[in-house]
Amino acid sequence: MIDISQYFGETSEYDKKAMLETKRPKSWCKTVSAFANSFGGKLIFGIADDDSVPGLEDAKKAAEEISEIVKMHLNPIPEFNLSFHTINDTINDTINDTIKLNENESEVLELIKQNVSITREILASSTGLSESTVSRILKKLQQSGILIRDGSKKNGKWIIEE
Repeated sequence: MIDISQYFGETSEYDKKAMLETKRPKSWCKTVSAFANSFGGKLIFGIADDDSVPGLEDAKKAAEEISEIVKMHLNPIPEFNLSFHTINDTINDTINDTIKLNENESEVLELIKQNVSITREILASSTGLSESTVSRILKKLQQSGILIRDGSKKNGKWIIEE
């Protein structure tokens, strides 16, 4: 289950669309292309700009249409994954570009795999990065859906979504 509250507001790491526009796909295809040409990102269908969650009527049909539209309108065809999330019995569809991790992000993720209770401070001292850099990396990993924080800052643990 995905926590959609992390997708409220605006950021360069994801974009929201209330519905799938099949007759005018240019706007969201630009977003897919931008994510494919940068650090990746998520395009979420079923969440409006005002953060309401209308969802999608037929997510499986939408997934087929998304796949076909991306293949028809983008060249080269970017690598992407489709995933579905149920929120209060509403299915939302996400286009999740392949996430590209840099060396520091990979190192932080590896340390978390070794110790799911590791703190930001220990991550910073183990990697030689500043705590603010580690915080930015953790935020990116969380917004990318790779990493979830379960519990409090003091007693919580990290969950890696593979």
